Amino acid sequence: MAQRDLHWGFEANTVTSEWTVGLALLVLTKMTDLLTTIVGLTLVDGVTEKNPIGAWIYREIGIAGLIGASITGVLMVVIVVEVVGSWLSTLDECSLERRHLYFISYLPLIIVYSIATLNNSVLLLSQLS
Repeated sequence: MAQRDLHWGFEANTVTSEWTVGLALLVLTKMTDLLTTIVGLTLVDGVTEKNPIGAWIYREIGIAGLIGASITGVLMVVIVVEVVGSWLSTLDECSLERRHLYFISYLPLIIVYSIATLNNSVLLLSQLS
């Protein structure tokens, strides 16, 4: 096996557009989910957090807890994707390309966060009108 100069699965000094776009969409959709959740919880009477973990965090810590949990969640996903990508890049028999790893890893969460944002937005609009 030829030795490659790798840093977290990337060749040195290389950042892929798939990583940048995937990460940007992950962060953006999580931020919109978090923002609509915070607006609903703080400004609209009767709105509650349906995620039991999120509800517990909100009850025990408040908005700062939701923000911290969101940041931690995104960081955990990115770290897992990078560690797995780094490990896969060392395997000669692995045919999974890096861009496919980002697609497989980030897309489901992007979809979940987008649906949560849409759901939150519809709920907020129905409550405010």
